[in-house]
Amino acid sequence: MAKIEELEQLEWNASDGFDAMDSQVKASVTVAEQTAWTLRDRNASGMLELYRRELETEHENRIRMIAIERHQNWPSNPELEKKYRDSQVQVFSSMRSYLHKQLD
Repeated sequence: MAKIEELEQLEWNASDGFDAMDSQVKASVTVAEQTAWTLRDRNASGMLELYRRELETEHENRIRMIAIERHQNWPSNPELEKKYRDSQVQVFSSMRSYLHKQLD
């Protein structure tokens, strides 16, 4: 969980270390999935993978949009971007809350 939270911070900050940390998190989640014995453990490991994939997708989308804006002089819409970002924050917050409850 700590590694996924670190990955989320890298995504929010658009850090260059995202891909390396994503690989580490992916390996850790795979181990968690392989060692899950109980239904609770399986649910938690599945949610960890979903959380990781959501962060990975969000990061890829952000990189893609930056490239499009640079090449096409496409104006950004700060208000729409803020609404989208706020909704993503809520989704990730819900996932984090659920996982903390499951893993504590």
